[in-house]
Parts: sequence; C-alpha cells; structure tokens
Amino acid sequence: MKINNHNQNSNILAKNSLIVFILTTFGSALNYLCQILMGRFFSVSNYGIVNTIFSLTIIVSVIGSTASMILSKVISENRKSGAGLCYKILSVVNIVCIILFLASIIISPLFAHFLNWNYLIVVLAIISLVTSIYPIVYQGIFGGLGKFVSLGLYTLIIPVIKIFSLILIVLLNIDGLSEVYSILLSIILGNIISLIVGYIITRKNVKEIKKSNRKVRYIWQEYKNVFYANILIMFLMNIDILYLTCFYDSETIGLYSSVLVFGKMIYYFVTALVTVMLPLISRNRKDSKYVDKMLYKTLTYTIILTLIFLIPTNVFGKGILNIVFGSKYDPAIIYLKYASLISLSYSLNLILLNYLTGINKVKFMKKTLVIGSILATIILIAINRYKYASLIIIFLINIFIFIINLLAIKNKKLGGSK
Repeated sequence: MKINNHNQNSNILAKNSLIVFILTTFGSALNYLCQILMGRFFSVSNYGIVNTIFSLTIIVSVIGSTASMILSKVISENRKSGAGLCYKILSVVNIVCIILFLASIIISPLFAHFLNWNYLIVVLAIISLVTSIYPIVYQGIFGGLGKFVSLGLYTLIIPVIKIFSLILIVLLNIDGLSEVYSILLSIILGNIISLIVGYIITRKNVKEIKKSNRKVRYIWQEYKNVFYANILIMFLMNIDILYLTCFYDSETIGLYSSVLVFGKMIYYFVTALVTVMLPLISRNRKDSKYVDKMLYKTLTYTIILTLIFLIPTNVFGKGILNIVFGSKYDPAIIYLKYASLISLSYSLNLILLNYLTGINKVKFMKKTLVIGSILATIILIAINRYKYASLIIIFLINIFIFIINLLAIKNKKLGGSK
C-alpha cells in the first residue's frame, strides 16, 4: 500500500508540477516579453534602474517568501488546524509591511542619494517593494490548499498588467524617466489587484474551523531559521546586481540585466517545481525514503531543464541577444555565461531550502548561507575592479553551499530539527 502511495504522490508531483509549470511558464513568457520590450524601447540606463528595483524587490519579498513557505507547509499538513494560524501569519505580515513602508519613507532621502535616483523613483520603488510581498504570500496559501490551477492563473495577473502598460508606453511614445514611472505604477497596480484577489479566494477557501492557540512569538521561534535562510539565499541570488550597482554604472547593469533574462529561465522553472514539492514533502516528512526521492527527482528535472534551455541559449547567445534586444546590447554577450551559472547555482540552493523547510531542518543550511554571504561580500569588496572574476566567485560560493548541504542531507548530518 505504501509503494502505491509513493507512486501516487510521485504522479501528483509530476501532474501538478506540469500544471503550475505550464501556467507559470506562460507568465514567465509574458515577463520575458516585458523585459524584451523594456530592453528595446527603454534606454540602457533606465533599463538598469528598473532591473535594480526588480532585484531589490526579490530581496525585500523574503518576508512574503518565508510566510508563503510556512503557510504552504502548515495548511498542507492540516487544513483545519492551519486555518487559524494562517490568519495570524497574515496579520503579522500586515504589521511588518506597515512598519517597513513607514521606515523606508523616513530614510528615502538616503536611498535617493546613495542610488543617485530622483525622489519620485525612490518613493514609487518603495511602494512597489512593499506591495510585492502580498502576491507571494497568497501563492503559498494556494499551494497549501492544493489549488495549483488557481495558483498558476494567479501568477499571471502582474505579467498581464505589465504587458498592457508597456504597450501603452510604446504607443504613447513615453520616454525619459516617465517610462520608469509608468512601469513602476503598473507593478503597484498589479500588486494591489493580486492582494485583493488573493484575499477574496483565501476567505472563501480557508475557514477558521479550529482556532489556533499558537502565539506569534512561538511561530517566530519555530520558523525564524526559515526567515534568515530566505534572506540570505535571496541576497546571494541578487548579489551580482547589487555588486554591479555599487561599483559600476546603470548602463553596465542594463547590459547584464539583458542576459540575466535568459540566465534566469531555469529559476522560473525551478520555482514551479518547488511550489509543488514543498507541500508534498511537508505532508510526508516522516517518510524519509519518499521525501528523499522527491528531492532527487526535483534535482533531476532541474538538470534536464538546464540541458534543454541554458546550454543552447549560451551556444547561440549572440544571435539570440541581437534578435531579442537589438545591436545596442551586443556588448552584453560576455556576461551570458556568468548570469547562467549564477542562476543555476541559486536555483539548486532554492530546491534544498524548500526540501529542508518541509522536513523542519533548515538550521544547518542557514549557517552555510551565513558563511557564504559574509565570504562573498568580503571578496567582492576586495576585488571589485575585477568584475568577471567577481561573478565567477559568486557562482563558486553558491555551488559550495549546495554541495555542502547536499552531502549533509545524504549523510543525515543536519543537526537539530529546526
């Protein structure tokens, strides 16, 4: 009976991953179209500004990512007892977002000075950063409920709005910094609509059948390592853009961002896989053979996708880049291999983090991420003039973290249960 259950759950992973994969791939295609349109019609400098904001969004959204992982886990384990906890976590997210927004507005003049942006861009960026937390939170709820079709459709809201806004920017011939304002306003609109839709669906499907007695401080104690690990992994994911932002100009960031569009293909695919993997592992975490099988199957899918997408993209990169973005991005081709390697290494660590969250053993990975983040920061500051060597170091540190944690998983040397 257990073998049949394993096969059934394996089929669930494949089937639901395919559903999420198809819908999120379509969403990714729309995001790629957005990137292409921005690269085509924005100046290289403005394109660099927008992509810096996108990277900062990913880092700030760690609040949403952590809440999303927790919600997906607790709801999938027991929907009845998880309902009360769900609303408590949403309340905490609301409070954190309000504090984050007010604090960011207070110190926004410092951001404007450090980033060399005007004040309006900084304010719009802050609003887009804070509101971006909510769509990620609700994705976790949908995943925990097993509503993978709804999850896939939900992820299309923001890309569709961005596409329409970019079409308007082109048709109305908006240029200069106005194109940056316009795209930020469209992202804010998409986030707000996603928040409203997510809230409505959650209220409809997550009933407070059983009140949760667990207090917020206990929730924090249980999941604080997931939060810290998420911050660190998001930092390492975007450290390449942050490094270029600190030591190079917006044009360099714009060039690198153009090839990052292709490098991060693997990241979007892996996101679809772990969205399904996490609730399945959480539900069956006591069955070590099953959860290990899910981990290695997800890693295998990732390697296959890498062979299918990243290798051909790098082989024919110059022609693809020229067709997609135009000749003004020809100097970016040298960055393609670095962007691809960094994106792959990050994606592998993302799989391990979701696996370890599912079995409640994130502590060891958090320690390796701390070491990796400190090491990367020190090295990048020390050799900041050597950008190609710096990008390779980012990749090597990510791979080192992946190997160390994979060996610890294989040898069952993960330490404590949290």
